[in-house]
Amino acid sequence: MSNNVNSTYDESHASISSDGSTLYFSSNRPGGYGGYDIYISKRLPNGEWSLAQSAGSVINTEADESGPFIHPDGSTLYFSSKGHNSMGGYDLFFTILKDDGTFSLPENMGYPINSIDDDVFYVLSADGKRAYYSTVQPDGFGKKDIYLMDLLSLPERSLVVVNGYIKNKKTGEVVKDVILKINDIKTGSLIGEFRPNKQTGKYTIVVPKSKQYTLSCSDCSFTFPSEPLSIPENSSFYYLQKPIVIDPLVEVE
Repeated sequence: MSNNVNSTYDESHASISSDGSTLYFSSNRPGGYGGYDIYISKRLPNGEWSLAQSAGSVINTEADESGPFIHPDGSTLYFSSKGHNSMGGYDLFFTILKDDGTFSLPENMGYPINSIDDDVFYVLSADGKRAYYSTVQPDGFGKKDIYLMDLLSLPERSLVVVNGYIKNKKTGEVVKDVILKINDIKTGSLIGEFRPNKQTGKYTIVVPKSKQYTLSCSDCSFTFPSEPLSIPENSSFYYLQKPIVIDPLVEVE
């Protein structure tokens, strides 16, 4: 990555939002609130990353903040901190990104997830049923180990993961250099812009259930299928395979 993100100091523990538009990472660069802080960078229209900005004093403290993870819902940010109301060492916290772009006050995730030792690198599955994190436990193999938690008592998240490949109808080739736009068919509001994986061409989008969406592309020479993308109501969370076949636009002389 460019020096808009990287510096001569430590940059680590990056997490990218499911639509590929926002990068969260930790750094101990000068100008922060103290120690390691969490920074945010936005993807620009040209595909580059914007100059990283501090996540602000609601999240960052005079102590260390590290290990950010932005959930596929796009609004729940998990991170570890030695500040706030930590039980000891790094504790796990979460905060909600509000509609106005600010974060809610971080909440300690509490016992038994947090302990008097370091609890870091929390990653929650898209359906909210499983979580992975690193901590020190008496039955561990030495120092920090990775643990899996089943969160069966929590309600499933009403999200659908849609993925597949975008193919050129005429050539059958996988289209990789396209920005996939998804809009709410009822309100017309933009849900997000998603880019296929540059190596494989596979795209992944995360959307709320029980809605219909339109698919299009930004500044591209293809027409997308006219039928809407429908998300059924009969499941709180599931994966949907959705291949997309697109037609190249024909220039009229």
